[in-house]
Amino acid sequence: MTLNKVQRKAIYQLYKGNPDGSPSYWHFRHRVFPMFGEPKVAMIRFCGMVVGIEPDGYTHS
Repeated sequence: MTLNKVQRKAIYQLYKGNPDGSPSYWHFRHRVFPMFGEPKVAMIRFCGMVVGIEPDGYTHS
């Protein structure tokens, strides 16, 4: 999935807070997948939940 700059920054903030077992930011970022029905929203499994990252960088579970 292609991420915009704001989404990449939000993912990096999640990674800095807790890498959740990923050995590097690259591995963490490649766990991202598109939301079903809304392909511009990035989703990532993070600390036992699924976090959505909107195109404007807003994160929510």
